[in-house]
Order: sequence, then structure tokens, then C-alpha cells
Amino acid sequence: MLKKRWGILITMLLISLFLIGGSFQALAKTSDDDDEKEQLEEVSGLWWDDDGEANWDEIEGKYQYEVSLYRDGSRVITVKTKSEKYKFYSKMTKEGEYSFRVRALAKSSSRDYTNGPWSEFSDSFDVDDDYADAVRNKKTSSKDDDDDDSSDSKPTGNTGWQEDQTGWWWLRSNGSYPKNEWMTINDKRYYFNSDGYMVTGWVEIDGKNYFFDGSGAYQPDGGNGQPSATGEWKHDNAGWWWKESNGSNPVNRWEYINNKWYFFDSTGYMKTGWISWNNLWYYCDASGAMVTDNYVEGSHWVDSSGVCRDR
Repeated sequence: MLKKRWGILITMLLISLFLIGGSFQALAKTSDDDDEKEQLEEVSGLWWDDDGEANWDEIEGKYQYEVSLYRDGSRVITVKTKSEKYKFYSKMTKEGEYSFRVRALAKSSSRDYTNGPWSEFSDSFDVDDDYADAVRNKKTSSKDDDDDDSSDSKPTGNTGWQEDQTGWWWLRSNGSYPKNEWMTINDKRYYFNSDGYMVTGWVEIDGKNYFFDGSGAYQPDGGNGQPSATGEWKHDNAGWWWKESNGSNPVNRWEYINNKWYFFDSTGYMKTGWISWNNLWYYCDASGAMVTDNYVEGSHWVDSSGVCRDR
């Protein structure tokens, strides 16, 4: 009887050792797989065509590209595309020197690649007043013969909400659109900026601060009543960033996370310290959270919306 019990105990011990060994091997393999991932190459061959279309060389293994457009050194917009070109014509509504840079992105589930580095800046695409006026005036055109790229098309057959590569705008029945103007649409209030596009986030209008959620709807409570973003914090050698539940990440905008506001720069990383946004100054502490109703650096007061008036 004693021998039988010892035999059972030994058998159970061997099975346990086998299972533990398998677990360690699986963990080691996962770690090795992560270490063996290859970073996608830096994008090269950047050039403009005459119609304001950015072009670059293909990167093997990429899932898609992230492209940032700049005017006189300041970022205008960041977009994602799976093509080796992107038409920025509709973004060139102001005079200046435009340039762009690109990086290749790996699929989040990729076992072979990680995101590539940002490329160098492209050569400049010079836009004068006449060119910018032509871009702006195209909004009221019923047809966009020159912009025949499907990714840059603008539906004007029906009145109501319209979207192009820059953002959302509202088309009236007479072909015009609101600029620097409030509108009530389906019982919600929206504001359209000087270029006619719907605004989001914190915006100063006639000396007062207003908050508009991601859909563009005005939120009188400053957005504090809206649900927090769902996802998880991520960290790498460059810093902290937020991975949304759908796999995307916020870029060059504020995000409401666990009842606090955080700002993410043009590369998607959380910022701390002083932040200039829509010509207003905000301050995010060492944790990245926006400071409100308090003094910063001992002498700068930030109000309940996080805006500092004396900087």
C-alpha cells in the first residue's frame, strides 16, 4: 500500500515538472520572438508632384504608412494610408512652404516587424496666396475635376455633413458652408473654424473656452461627463503612449483617460510640461495629467479648463 502511494506521488511530481518546464519554454519562446522582430526600414524617395500629392518609395513588410504634413515647420495634420502616395492638396489652404515625412507601420499583431523610424523631411512645396485661394474656393465647387483621387474626393451632391482629408464640414443647400460660426444640428451644437471645418477639443471662441467632444458636439461640462477612453498604457524607449482598444493611438490631440486629460504629440507620445494648443497654454504634470485650478511653477495660474492666461 505504501509503495503504491509513493508511486502516485512520484507520477504527480513528474507531471508537474513537465508542465512547468513547458510553461518556461513557452515564455522563453515569446521573449525570443519579441527580440527577433525586425524594425521596418526608414522611408526614402520622398517627392511632390505638381498637384500637391506626396509620394515615397515602398517599404517591404509594412502594413500601412503614417504621414505628417508640415507648413513652415509646424505640423498641419497626420494621416494613415496603405498607399505610397497621399494627396494633400485640400490641406494647402494657407500660404507657406509645405513638407512631409513618413514612417512605415507594422501590423499590431505582426510577429516579424516593428514600426519603422520617421523619415527625413521632404523638399518644400511652395504655396502662394493664389494657390491657397484656389484650394479654399474649391469647397464651394459642385465638382472636383482636378482632385480625382478617391481618397481626396469630396461629395457635394447632397447637403449636410461632408468629409475630406482635412476633416468634417457642413454643406448648405445653396452650396455655401459655415465659417467662424455656431450651428445647431440634430439638437447638438457645433462650431466651424475659419476654414469651415468642425472643431474638436478645447477651443477659444470670442475670448471664452469651449469643449467639443470627438464627434464635434459642444459639451457644456468641459467634457468631464464623457466616458474615459478604453485601452491601455504602453511604454518604450521613447516614452509613454496610449493604445486604444481598437489598436490605434491618439496623435497630436488630447485624450480623456481615467477622468484626466493627457496630451499626445505628433509621434503619439504623452507630453509633460507646458503645451501650446490652439494658441492657448496648458500644463501637464510629471504623470502627464493636465493641471487645473492651481498654480504652476509657483506663479502661473491655470483655470478650471486648464488654460493659463498669464504666460
